[in-house]
Amino acid sequence: MKFVHFTDTHLLQDLESTNLKPIFEKLSNHNEKFKQALIDLVLEDVEFISITGDLIHEGSVEEYAELKKLLDTYVPNTPVFLTLGNHDVKENFNKVFLGKEHTNAYYYVKNLENYRVVVLDSAIIGEHSGAIQDEQLQWLEQTLAENYQHGTLVFMHHPIVWEEEAVCMENAKKLTSILTNSDTIGVFTGHTHMNGLHYIEHIPQFTAEGVAFGLVKEKDNCLSLTNQSGYNVYTVKNKLIEMKRSQIKPDLERLYTVKYEQAFRKHATENTKV
Repeated sequence: MKFVHFTDTHLLQDLESTNLKPIFEKLSNHNEKFKQALIDLVLEDVEFISITGDLIHEGSVEEYAELKKLLDTYVPNTPVFLTLGNHDVKENFNKVFLGKEHTNAYYYVKNLENYRVVVLDSAIIGEHSGAIQDEQLQWLEQTLAENYQHGTLVFMHHPIVWEEEAVCMENAKKLTSILTNSDTIGVFTGHTHMNGLHYIEHIPQFTAEGVAFGLVKEKDNCLSLTNQSGYNVYTVKNKLIEMKRSQIKPDLERLYTVKYEQAFRKHATENTKV
């Protein structure tokens, strides 16, 4: 089985509305980058596409409408599994994609022919950090109580493990226990705007770089925002996962530098949070 993993698309409709205007002005048109990536996708044998959160940047209805238009236009026949991140606004997402007016967490399960896909919502309204709430954890435990065919793939925005604790999910202990005692064979995340491979005990966690922009670790605990962007393509066979990185814009042009804690602390400021 093959699938595509995008993350952190940060679609933006109104440049004047964002406090990150100085940064976005330096970026290549990242909405156009995502559109071109969808156009260029080789969809042969691709079973689904996943986008693991921060779908848009400001959270407006117009931004979600633009995302829906892009997906309906360029990948109309491929299932797309969407995840919510800290930049997403549940009320507006639900209005555009579900036709409902509520702020409920967005999590669900899709049973494919050979694999089960579970999408979790780690976004906390009004917070930059992530966590899986108790009701969702109970649902997950019930969902994974029985094994499924060749195993389960789990998608969420915030990583469970990372080198810097500020990036990780807050209540990871209970989530880790549920996953490691299930048939989960892989976890797929975003948020960091950096590619990464970590292990949750025996389970690999794959983190994809952002579509909108990349981040690079620098000395003195700093991060540089770059024009580089890409996505991952995975092939799953016999419960083993092979990852191939695909670059949308390979240039590593440093555009802006901040301290790590400015970008990823629990209450990152509107001027720096990613």
